[in-house]
Amino acid sequence: MNSNFKLNFLKNKFINKLIRMPFFPYILQFLALLFFLILIINGFMTGSPESYGNEITTFLRKTNFTTLIVWGLWWPGLILTTILLGRIWCTVCPMELVSNIFNRICRFLGFKGLKLNSFLSLGFIALLLYVILQLLVAGFEVHRVPIYTSYVLIGLLTIAVLAGVLFKEQRAFCKAFCPASLLLKAYSLFTPLILRKNINETCSNCDSKECVSEKNRNKLDVRSCPSY
Repeated sequence: MNSNFKLNFLKNKFINKLIRMPFFPYILQFLALLFFLILIINGFMTGSPESYGNEITTFLRKTNFTTLIVWGLWWPGLILTTILLGRIWCTVCPMELVSNIFNRICRFLGFKGLKLNSFLSLGFIALLLYVILQLLVAGFEVHRVPIYTSYVLIGLLTIAVLAGVLFKEQRAFCKAFCPASLLLKAYSLFTPLILRKNINETCSNCDSKECVSEKNRNKLDVRSCPSY
């Protein structure tokens, strides 16, 4: 039996005020990026296995700040939050912010960028990167060694920068290169959270379609949705 129970989160004053902020979600992504950089720096400060001995690496996964957050909390937490709240991670993802910034800079400087072809859009590279990540975990134990985890995080940032520079589409990194994108897509199918119209007539009677218009894509405030 289908349930008609619905809960409108936008009626919550705090949530409504948050998403109407001029710099939403950039401020959340910026804070996530700062935390991301702290994890990278901490991983490097821990040193290499040669400096503290290979016998300690077994304990570092659960005790070191970088490995604990990335592999012990974030990775399993990503699956749980996706099931409960959909692709909420994309709202705070620092890679999306970095890719977005470099995309705008390059378009402003006149570099038109390449178009994502169908092969890339289907997510084959994202799948390949996910497989490589799993192989790094199994073969090189990057989840146990903080400095190796820092290398992985730097690699993700580098790919995000290159995606923003080379491709004209916004969110090219998210669509074609994010190793977690296919995972997010699969688990988000089970989420009870959905974005829907509150009043159908509002969209039916709208001729300008400002909410998805290309001309509003790069505005800091009242910008259109890059995902349509």
